Amino acid sequence: MKIKTTLYLCTLGLLLALTPGCNIENKTETLPVAGTEFVLGSGVNASHWLAQHFEGIPPKDIFFTQEDVQLLKDAGFQHLRIPVEEVEMWNEDGSPNEESFRYLDQALHWAQDAGLNAILDLHIIKAHHFNSEHGDGKNVLFTSEEAQQHLVGLWQQLSDRCHEWPNDFLAYEILNEAVAENHEDWNKLVAKCVAAIREKEPERFLVIGSNRWQQTQFFPFLKIPEGDRRIILSFHFYNPFPFTHYQAGWVGAYSDYRGPINYPGNIVPEDYLESLAEGEIRDMLTESFYNDKETLRAMMKPAIDYAAEHNLALYCGEWGTMPTMPREDRLQWYRDMSQVFREEGIENAIWSYKVEFGIRSNDNSFTDYELIHSILTGE
Repeated sequence: MKIKTTLYLCTLGLLLALTPGCNIENKTETLPVAGTEFVLGSGVNASHWLAQHFEGIPPKDIFFTQEDVQLLKDAGFQHLRIPVEEVEMWNEDGSPNEESFRYLDQALHWAQDAGLNAILDLHIIKAHHFNSEHGDGKNVLFTSEEAQQHLVGLWQQLSDRCHEWPNDFLAYEILNEAVAENHEDWNKLVAKCVAAIREKEPERFLVIGSNRWQQTQFFPFLKIPEGDRRIILSFHFYNPFPFTHYQAGWVGAYSDYRGPINYPGNIVPEDYLESLAEGEIRDMLTESFYNDKETLRAMMKPAIDYAAEHNLALYCGEWGTMPTMPREDRLQWYRDMSQVFREEGIENAIWSYKVEFGIRSNDNSFTDYELIHSILTGE
Protein backbone atom coordinates (compact mmCIF):
# COMPACT_ATOMS: atom_id res chain seq x y z
CA MET A 1 0.00 0.00 0.00
CA LYS A 2 2.48 2.84 0.39
CA ILE A 3 1.36 1.99 3.72
CA LYS A 4 -2.33 2.97 3.66
CA THR A 5 -3.58 4.33 0.42
CA THR A 6 -7.30 4.98 0.87
CA LEU A 7 -9.16 7.78 2.52
CA TYR A 8 -11.93 5.42 3.47
CA LEU A 9 -10.11 3.34 6.06
CA CYS A 10 -11.24 3.78 9.59
CA THR A 11 -8.59 4.23 9.19
CA LEU A 12 -0.13 -9.22 4.96
CA GLY A 13 5.86 -24.01 -0.52
CA LEU A 14 4.48 -23.14 2.94
CA LEU A 15 5.94 -25.76 5.24
CA LEU A 16 5.65 -29.43 4.39
CA ALA A 17 7.02 -30.69 7.70
CA LEU A 18 6.51 -29.58 11.29
CA THR A 19 9.05 -28.23 13.74
CA PRO A 20 8.57 -28.12 17.50
CA GLY A 21 7.79 -24.69 18.98
CA CYS A 22 9.63 -23.25 21.94
CA ASN A 23 7.84 -23.00 25.26
CA ILE A 24 8.77 -19.40 26.03
CA GLU A 25 6.81 -17.47 28.61
CA ASN A 26 4.86 -14.53 27.13
CA LYS A 27 5.62 -11.13 28.59
CA THR A 28 2.16 -9.71 27.87
CA GLU A 29 -1.30 -10.71 28.91
CA THR A 30 -2.96 -13.12 26.48
CA LEU A 31 -6.51 -12.25 25.57
CA PRO A 32 -9.27 -14.83 25.30
CA VAL A 33 -10.44 -16.17 21.96
CA ALA A 34 -14.08 -17.17 22.33
CA GLY A 35 -14.64 -20.85 21.66
CA THR A 36 -11.09 -21.50 20.44
CA GLU A 37 -7.64 -22.39 21.68
CA PHE A 38 -5.83 -20.14 19.21
CA VAL A 39 -3.97 -17.31 20.99
CA LEU A 40 -2.97 -14.09 19.23
CA GLY A 41 -2.53 -11.45 21.92
CA SER A 42 -0.52 -8.48 20.61
CA GLY A 43 1.25 -8.89 17.30
CA VAL A 44 3.05 -7.15 14.46
CA ASN A 45 2.54 -7.04 10.69
CA ALA A 46 5.63 -8.24 8.82
CA SER A 47 4.66 -5.90 6.01
CA HIS A 48 6.44 -4.77 2.83
CA TRP A 49 8.32 -8.06 2.63
CA LEU A 50 6.25 -10.64 0.73
CA ALA A 51 3.67 -8.03 -0.27
CA GLN A 52 4.17 -4.43 -1.37
CA HIS A 53 7.94 -4.76 -1.47
CA PHE A 54 8.44 -1.37 -3.09
CA GLU A 55 11.51 0.07 -4.74
CA GLY A 56 13.90 1.42 -2.13
CA ILE A 57 13.05 -1.19 0.52
CA PRO A 58 16.08 -3.34 1.40
CA PRO A 59 16.32 -6.81 -0.20
CA LYS A 60 14.08 -9.47 1.29
CA ASP A 61 16.94 -11.52 2.73
CA ILE A 62 18.03 -8.66 4.99
CA PHE A 63 14.78 -6.73 5.41
CA PHE A 64 13.15 -9.37 7.63
CA THR A 65 15.18 -12.09 9.33
CA GLN A 66 15.17 -14.51 12.24
CA GLU A 67 16.79 -11.79 14.37
CA ASP A 68 13.77 -9.57 13.73
CA VAL A 69 11.41 -12.31 14.85
CA GLN A 70 13.41 -12.87 18.02
CA LEU A 71 13.48 -9.13 18.75
CA LEU A 72 9.68 -9.05 18.55
CA LYS A 73 9.39 -12.06 20.82
CA ASP A 74 11.82 -10.57 23.34
CA ALA A 75 9.91 -7.28 23.28
CA GLY A 76 6.73 -9.13 24.31
CA PHE A 77 4.74 -9.64 21.10
CA GLN A 78 2.87 -12.90 20.62
CA HIS A 79 2.18 -13.31 16.91
CA LEU A 80 3.06 -12.27 13.38
CA ARG A 81 0.62 -11.29 10.68
CA ILE A 82 2.41 -12.07 7.41
CA PRO A 83 0.95 -10.32 4.35
CA VAL A 84 1.61 -12.04 1.01
CA GLU A 85 0.81 -10.85 -2.50
CA GLU A 86 -0.03 -12.93 -5.55
CA VAL A 87 2.64 -11.35 -7.77
CA GLU A 88 5.28 -12.12 -5.15
CA MET A 89 4.23 -15.70 -4.46
CA TRP A 90 3.32 -16.88 -7.95
CA ASN A 91 5.04 -16.40 -11.30
CA GLU A 92 3.34 -14.89 -14.33
CA ASP A 93 2.49 -18.37 -15.65
CA GLY A 94 0.78 -19.26 -12.36
CA SER A 95 3.51 -21.52 -11.05
CA PRO A 96 4.70 -20.98 -7.47
CA ASN A 97 7.65 -18.65 -6.94
CA GLU A 98 9.65 -21.07 -4.86
CA GLU A 99 12.07 -18.41 -3.64
CA SER A 100 9.20 -16.43 -2.09
CA PHE A 101 7.71 -19.56 -0.59
CA ARG A 102 11.08 -20.37 0.94
CA TYR A 103 11.06 -16.98 2.65
CA LEU A 104 7.57 -17.65 3.96
CA ASP A 105 8.55 -21.13 5.07
CA GLN A 106 11.51 -19.66 6.95
CA ALA A 107 9.34 -17.05 8.63
CA LEU A 108 6.94 -19.68 9.90
CA HIS A 109 9.85 -21.74 11.24
CA TRP A 110 11.28 -18.64 12.93
CA ALA A 111 7.93 -17.77 14.47
CA GLN A 112 7.28 -21.25 15.80
CA ASP A 113 10.83 -21.58 17.12
CA ALA A 114 10.41 -18.26 18.96
CA GLY A 115 7.03 -19.25 20.41
CA LEU A 116 5.01 -16.82 18.25
CA ASN A 117 1.79 -17.75 16.44
CA ALA A 118 1.14 -16.58 12.88
CA ILE A 119 -1.55 -15.40 10.48
CA LEU A 120 -1.06 -15.88 6.75
CA ASP A 121 -2.78 -12.89 5.15
CA LEU A 122 -3.53 -12.96 1.41
CA HIS A 123 -3.06 -9.21 1.08
CA ILE A 124 -3.32 -8.43 -2.63
CA ILE A 125 -4.27 -10.54 -5.65
CA LYS A 126 -4.22 -9.57 -9.31
CA ALA A 127 -8.01 -9.28 -9.40
CA HIS A 128 -8.32 -7.21 -6.22
CA HIS A 129 -6.42 -4.36 -4.63
CA PHE A 130 -7.86 -2.56 -1.61
CA ASN A 131 -6.83 0.77 -3.15
CA SER A 132 -8.15 0.19 -6.65
CA GLU A 133 -10.51 3.15 -6.28
CA HIS A 134 -7.42 5.36 -6.03
CA GLY A 135 -5.35 3.90 -8.83
CA ASP A 136 -3.65 0.79 -7.45
CA GLY A 137 -4.60 -2.19 -9.60
CA LYS A 138 -7.96 -3.17 -11.00
CA ASN A 139 -10.72 -4.64 -8.86
CA VAL A 140 -12.64 -7.19 -10.96
CA LEU A 141 -13.02 -9.80 -8.23
CA PHE A 142 -16.68 -9.13 -7.59
CA THR A 143 -17.74 -9.01 -11.23
CA SER A 144 -15.85 -12.03 -12.53
CA GLU A 145 -16.65 -15.64 -11.65
CA GLU A 146 -13.30 -16.62 -13.17
CA ALA A 147 -11.47 -14.27 -10.80
CA GLN A 148 -13.37 -15.69 -7.83
CA GLN A 149 -12.51 -19.26 -8.78
CA HIS A 150 -8.89 -18.15 -9.16
CA LEU A 151 -8.93 -16.84 -5.57
CA VAL A 152 -10.38 -20.14 -4.41
CA GLY A 153 -7.61 -21.92 -6.32
CA LEU A 154 -4.93 -19.83 -4.64
CA TRP A 155 -6.24 -20.88 -1.25
CA GLN A 156 -6.38 -24.51 -2.32
CA GLN A 157 -2.69 -24.26 -3.23
CA LEU A 158 -1.84 -22.54 0.05
CA SER A 159 -3.79 -25.15 1.95
CA ASP A 160 -1.96 -27.95 0.12
CA ARG A 161 1.33 -26.41 1.21
CA CYS A 162 0.59 -25.60 4.82
CA HIS A 163 -2.14 -27.90 6.07
CA GLU A 164 0.35 -29.75 8.27
CA TRP A 165 1.09 -26.70 10.40
CA PRO A 166 -0.70 -26.97 13.77
CA ASN A 167 -4.12 -25.36 13.97
CA ASP A 168 -3.15 -23.59 17.18
CA PHE A 169 -0.12 -22.01 15.47
CA LEU A 170 -1.22 -20.78 12.04
CA ALA A 171 -4.45 -19.14 10.85
CA TYR A 172 -5.44 -18.01 7.35
CA GLU A 173 -6.84 -14.59 6.46
CA ILE A 174 -8.91 -15.04 3.32
CA LEU A 175 -8.47 -11.57 1.83
CA ASN A 176 -7.21 -8.23 3.10
CA GLU A 177 -9.66 -5.32 3.01
CA ALA A 178 -12.29 -6.50 0.55
CA VAL A 179 -13.89 -3.67 -1.42
CA ALA A 180 -17.19 -4.79 -2.96
CA GLU A 181 -19.92 -2.38 -4.02
CA ASN A 182 -22.52 -4.81 -2.70
CA HIS A 183 -21.94 -6.32 0.74
CA GLU A 184 -23.66 -9.52 -0.33
CA ASP A 185 -21.03 -10.07 -3.05
CA TRP A 186 -18.36 -10.25 -0.34
CA ASN A 187 -20.51 -12.55 1.80
CA LYS A 188 -20.94 -14.98 -1.11
CA LEU A 189 -17.22 -14.99 -1.83
CA VAL A 190 -16.43 -15.61 1.84
CA ALA A 191 -18.71 -18.66 1.74
CA LYS A 192 -16.95 -20.02 -1.37
CA CYS A 193 -13.47 -19.62 0.10
CA VAL A 194 -14.42 -21.06 3.49
CA ALA A 195 -16.05 -24.09 1.85
CA ALA A 196 -12.96 -24.75 -0.28
CA ILE A 197 -10.54 -24.51 2.65
CA ARG A 198 -12.78 -26.61 4.90
CA GLU A 199 -12.62 -29.54 2.43
CA LYS A 200 -9.02 -30.18 3.50
CA GLU A 201 -8.83 -28.27 6.79
CA PRO A 202 -12.04 -28.38 8.84
CA GLU A 203 -10.22 -27.24 12.00
CA ARG A 204 -8.12 -24.36 10.62
CA PHE A 205 -8.83 -20.93 12.11
CA LEU A 206 -9.94 -18.45 9.45
CA VAL A 207 -9.73 -14.67 9.77
CA ILE A 208 -12.61 -12.81 8.12
CA GLY A 209 -13.19 -9.07 7.97
CA SER A 210 -16.08 -6.85 7.02
CA ASN A 211 -16.53 -5.51 3.53
CA ARG A 212 -15.07 -2.13 2.53
CA TRP A 213 -11.62 -2.07 4.02
CA GLN A 214 -12.63 -4.02 7.14
CA GLN A 215 -14.14 -0.90 8.62
CA THR A 216 -16.16 -1.43 11.78
CA GLN A 217 -19.33 0.34 10.60
CA PHE A 218 -19.91 -2.34 7.96
CA PHE A 219 -19.95 -5.30 10.35
CA PRO A 220 -23.76 -5.42 10.52
CA PHE A 221 -23.75 -6.40 6.82
CA LEU A 222 -21.28 -9.26 7.23
CA LYS A 223 -22.52 -12.85 6.95
CA ILE A 224 -20.33 -15.71 8.10
CA PRO A 225 -20.89 -19.47 7.80
CA GLU A 226 -23.29 -20.54 10.54
CA GLY A 227 -21.97 -22.81 13.25
CA ASP A 228 -18.30 -22.42 12.31
CA ARG A 229 -16.55 -21.86 15.63
CA ARG A 230 -13.10 -21.48 14.09
CA ILE A 231 -13.62 -18.02 12.68
CA ILE A 232 -11.83 -14.92 13.96
CA LEU A 233 -13.51 -11.63 13.07
CA SER A 234 -11.17 -8.87 11.92
CA PHE A 235 -11.30 -5.11 11.56
CA HIS A 236 -8.72 -2.45 10.73
CA PHE A 237 -8.54 0.86 12.55
CA TYR A 238 -6.81 4.10 11.53
CA ASN A 239 -9.05 6.67 13.21
CA PRO A 240 -9.00 9.61 13.35
CA PHE A 241 -7.66 9.34 9.81
CA PRO A 242 -6.30 12.92 9.58
CA PHE A 243 -4.25 12.19 12.69
CA THR A 244 -2.93 8.72 11.84
CA HIS A 245 -2.11 9.77 8.27
CA TYR A 246 -0.74 13.24 8.99
CA GLN A 247 1.64 14.21 6.16
CA ALA A 248 1.26 10.82 4.47
CA GLY A 249 2.20 11.32 0.84
CA TRP A 250 -0.54 9.20 -0.71
CA VAL A 251 -3.80 10.64 0.63
CA GLY A 252 -4.72 13.19 -2.00
CA ALA A 253 -5.03 16.86 -1.08
CA TYR A 254 -4.52 16.10 2.60
CA SER A 255 -0.92 15.09 1.86
CA ASP A 256 -0.04 18.78 1.70
CA TYR A 257 -1.60 19.74 5.04
CA ARG A 258 1.02 21.08 7.45
CA GLY A 259 -1.22 22.79 9.98
CA PRO A 260 -1.62 21.81 13.64
CA ILE A 261 -2.78 18.32 14.55
CA ASN A 262 -3.74 17.09 18.02
CA TYR A 263 -4.82 14.06 20.04
CA PRO A 264 -6.76 13.80 22.28
CA GLY A 265 -9.40 16.50 21.98
CA ASN A 266 -10.11 18.68 18.98
CA ILE A 267 -8.02 17.43 16.11
CA VAL A 268 -7.17 21.08 15.31
CA PRO A 269 -8.00 24.28 17.22
CA GLU A 270 -11.53 25.39 16.43
CA ASP A 271 -10.47 28.84 15.26
CA TYR A 272 -7.89 27.26 12.95
CA LEU A 273 -10.52 24.96 11.44
CA GLU A 274 -12.78 27.93 10.76
CA SER A 275 -9.92 29.73 9.01
CA LEU A 276 -9.44 26.97 6.45
CA ALA A 277 -10.92 27.30 3.00
CA GLU A 278 -13.81 25.02 2.17
CA GLY A 279 -12.70 21.78 0.54
CA GLU A 280 -11.41 18.27 1.14
CA ILE A 281 -8.98 19.13 3.92
CA ARG A 282 -11.50 21.11 5.95
CA ASP A 283 -14.13 18.39 5.44
CA MET A 284 -11.74 15.70 6.72
CA LEU A 285 -10.78 17.69 9.79
CA THR A 286 -14.38 18.59 10.52
CA GLU A 287 -15.56 14.98 10.28
CA SER A 288 -12.89 13.87 12.73
CA PHE A 289 -13.03 16.97 14.91
CA TYR A 290 -13.09 15.57 18.48
CA ASN A 291 -11.37 12.35 19.57
CA ASP A 292 -10.47 10.61 22.80
CA LYS A 293 -10.34 7.08 24.16
CA GLU A 294 -14.12 6.79 24.38
CA THR A 295 -14.72 8.03 20.83
CA LEU A 296 -12.25 5.37 19.64
CA ARG A 297 -14.17 2.72 21.56
CA ALA A 298 -17.48 3.97 20.15
CA MET A 299 -16.15 3.68 16.61
CA MET A 300 -15.19 0.05 17.30
CA LYS A 301 -18.56 -0.80 18.82
CA PRO A 302 -20.27 -2.26 15.70
CA ALA A 303 -17.49 -4.84 15.49
CA ILE A 304 -17.50 -5.44 19.26
CA ASP A 305 -21.26 -6.00 19.23
CA TYR A 306 -21.12 -8.31 16.20
CA ALA A 307 -18.43 -10.47 17.82
CA ALA A 308 -20.41 -10.67 21.03
CA GLU A 309 -23.59 -11.62 19.16
CA HIS A 310 -21.80 -14.47 17.37
CA ASN A 311 -19.60 -15.41 20.35
CA LEU A 312 -16.45 -15.19 18.23
CA ALA A 313 -13.03 -13.67 18.77
CA LEU A 314 -12.45 -10.11 17.60
CA TYR A 315 -9.11 -9.09 16.12
CA CYS A 316 -7.79 -5.73 14.94
CA GLY A 317 -5.39 -6.86 12.24
CA GLU A 318 -4.04 -3.39 11.45
CA TRP A 319 -3.70 -0.18 13.44
CA GLY A 320 -1.03 2.47 13.67
CA THR A 321 0.08 5.99 12.79
CA MET A 322 2.63 7.90 10.82
CA PRO A 323 5.49 9.25 12.99
CA THR A 324 4.87 12.80 11.77
CA MET A 325 2.52 14.15 14.44
CA PRO A 326 3.64 15.49 17.85
CA ARG A 327 5.41 12.72 19.75
CA GLU A 328 3.40 12.79 22.97
CA ASP A 329 0.08 12.97 21.07
CA ARG A 330 1.11 9.90 19.08
CA LEU A 331 2.08 7.97 22.19
CA GLN A 332 -1.21 8.86 23.88
CA TRP A 333 -3.15 7.52 20.89
CA TYR A 334 -1.27 4.23 21.17
CA ARG A 335 -1.93 4.08 24.92
CA ASP A 336 -5.64 4.72 24.45
CA MET A 337 -5.94 2.17 21.64
CA SER A 338 -4.09 -0.47 23.66
CA GLN A 339 -6.28 0.17 26.70
CA VAL A 340 -9.47 -0.21 24.66
CA PHE A 341 -8.16 -3.45 23.17
CA ARG A 342 -7.37 -4.86 26.60
CA GLU A 343 -10.65 -3.73 28.14
CA GLU A 344 -12.71 -5.15 25.27
CA GLY A 345 -10.69 -8.35 24.80
CA ILE A 346 -9.60 -7.43 21.28
CA GLU A 347 -6.44 -9.12 20.03
CA ASN A 348 -4.46 -7.04 17.57
CA ALA A 349 -1.46 -6.56 15.28
CA ILE A 350 0.27 -3.22 14.87
CA TRP A 351 0.92 -1.91 11.36
CA SER A 352 3.80 -2.26 11.02
CA TYR A 353 7.28 -3.54 11.80
CA LYS A 354 9.15 -1.31 9.35
CA VAL A 355 8.55 1.41 6.67
CA GLU A 356 6.46 4.53 7.34
CA PHE A 357 4.32 3.28 10.22
CA GLY A 358 7.05 1.05 11.59
CA ILE A 359 8.24 0.49 15.12
CA ARG A 360 11.73 -0.10 13.71
CA SER A 361 13.83 1.62 11.06
CA ASN A 362 14.39 -0.13 7.73
CA ASP A 363 18.15 -0.41 8.35
CA ASN A 364 17.66 -1.77 11.90
CA SER A 365 19.50 1.20 13.39
CA PHE A 366 16.57 2.23 15.58
CA THR A 367 13.84 0.42 17.50
CA ASP A 368 11.17 2.52 19.18
CA TYR A 369 10.92 0.76 22.53
CA GLU A 370 8.90 3.60 24.07
CA LEU A 371 6.26 3.10 21.38
CA ILE A 372 6.39 -0.68 21.83
CA HIS A 373 5.83 -0.23 25.56
CA SER A 374 2.75 1.91 24.87
CA ILE A 375 1.40 -0.71 22.46
CA LEU A 376 1.89 -3.65 24.80
CA THR A 377 0.90 -2.11 28.11
CA GLY A 378 -1.27 0.93 27.44
CA GLU A 379 1.01 2.91 29.75
